[in-house]
Amino acid sequence: MAYEKIKMEISSKHGISIDELSRLVGLKKLEKGVTEEGALGLVSLDLDNKKTILNKPSKSFIDSINAEEYLVDYAKAHHPEDPEWYKKAVEKEYKNGRFGIDEEDAKKLAALSYGWDLEGKNNNEDQWNDLDNLSEKSLSIKIKNGRIDALTAKINRLSKERPYSWEHKYRIKSRGIELTDGRFSIWANCYDTCIFRDDSGNIIPANPMLERIRALERKYPLVGVKVTLTNLETGRNRKGYITLATGPDSDFLVLSEDYTDTIMTEPIGADA
Repeated sequence: MAYEKIKMEISSKHGISIDELSRLVGLKKLEKGVTEEGALGLVSLDLDNKKTILNKPSKSFIDSINAEEYLVDYAKAHHPEDPEWYKKAVEKEYKNGRFGIDEEDAKKLAALSYGWDLEGKNNNEDQWNDLDNLSEKSLSIKIKNGRIDALTAKINRLSKERPYSWEHKYRIKSRGIELTDGRFSIWANCYDTCIFRDDSGNIIPANPMLERIRALERKYPLVGVKVTLTNLETGRNRKGYITLATGPDSDFLVLSEDYTDTIMTEPIGADA
């Protein structure tokens, strides 16, 4: 890994990508008949001697290098069994550039999803210690009468808001939120619900959860924010895995220290 670290340092210093640096090293290795480490040293000298403007890389490029280093370290700590995890995490955001995201930004987005701080603060294990374990086994233990009272995790991704797929007693709109504990992740389906009567004839107030989430997003990016979802309904998909969904009495609580707004269920309708 010392070799990879040296490559990252050279890449950062001269403002070229790891892929481009690897290409230059390969060419130098063939040209001089030296080892890969020797070729890297020669390429570094060539770059030093050129003294071009590339010696002053942009902040965006430096950030992407820092994000890449964070992801590599994170993968070693949390996914040692999967040597391809780092690449998969970046590709999940990059998607070969299909959505206009370049590779540098994809690295930053991926790193932010797993706890990286753009300003270089709080990059330690403590920020994950108070999150719930999202493994299937741990979630199964939490289920009581088909529900989970509360689940605390970080937001990894959010899907687009859309109308609920078919006519429902109280669900109006839906939006997926991927939660992560730093190791495992699961999607929770969040819903706007309308006022309705339950089976006992009681009037249940509406819960415009998605509207409040939108309001929060206008103030602050929610990816990486620590949240607690309460009163989650659970089920099983076709593969037998646990599914999560919010209901009329669910809350969405934002817990991150640097973001103190809270989304609470507020009665709307007959009892408002």
